[in-house]
Amino acid sequence: MEELVNRLRQARENKNLSLRDINERTKISMRLLEAIEKGDFSVFEGEVYLTGALRLYAEVVGLNPREVLEEYKRFKEEEQLENRKEKSSSSNRGKTAKNVLPIFYIIAAVAALLALVIGLVIWWGPGEQLVFENDNDEEEIIENGVDRENDTDHEEQNNENEENEENDEAPEPEEPENHDDPEVEVTKVDTSHNSSSWEVEGAEKLKMVLTVNARCWFRVDVDGEARYIEDTYHAGDEVEVEASEEIIMHVGYTSGLNMVVNGYQVEEVSEHPDGYWYYFNLD
Repeated sequence: MEELVNRLRQARENKNLSLRDINERTKISMRLLEAIEKGDFSVFEGEVYLTGALRLYAEVVGLNPREVLEEYKRFKEEEQLENRKEKSSSSNRGKTAKNVLPIFYIIAAVAALLALVIGLVIWWGPGEQLVFENDNDEEEIIENGVDRENDTDHEEQNNENEENEENDEAPEPEEPENHDDPEVEVTKVDTSHNSSSWEVEGAEKLKMVLTVNARCWFRVDVDGEARYIEDTYHAGDEVEVEASEEIIMHVGYTSGLNMVVNGYQVEEVSEHPDGYWYYFNLD
């Protein structure tokens, strides 16, 4: 990817253009232009924004936009292939470690069990039976240091405790509280022959999904940034836009576009005349 970035920068310098010159011609923000020349494409919110910016940049500095985009896609595929190889290598190392650890635990458990058995044998030694005579000529037998009569009493007491625990009623589980998120509402607040204004309530961000059904041009301004998107799209293309406060959209061919805002289907798009404006604000 560094090779592509250097090529773009060199073409700009050959044209004696500054980043501010490109900003004024393309309306791409200085922050995004600087990111392009650093090779930091993570600042772009989506692939469509990045490819659109690369296309405009290439046009201004005199490069073939198609060749620039093909070179970008080729570098991206190579990076993805390299990432997959690294993940596969890490996964294999993890599997080897997983296979070794269970064997180690099994050996340790067997060794501990053997040590316990040997310790018990040494501690108790061979069983001996001692007989004592009481005043009533009754024999009391103690084997291996355990009083059988007292041991029986302990067993009966333990059985009674277990029965009492089983009879105790288990507390009923509490019902989880319902914390439903507030519903998002999209409302049209104003309209004219060539524009309409909308308010979105109950959402953290404005989220717009545009699905192109026929060749269509449109422009999108996001949070005061003019021409954030401006291009001609074809049937099957899909564009996603997010904003913190405001989205302004100018549609050239309304019949070729399907619009969804925060899950709300704007059904009337195809009914509006070409060159229509939409204003969406987050309340």
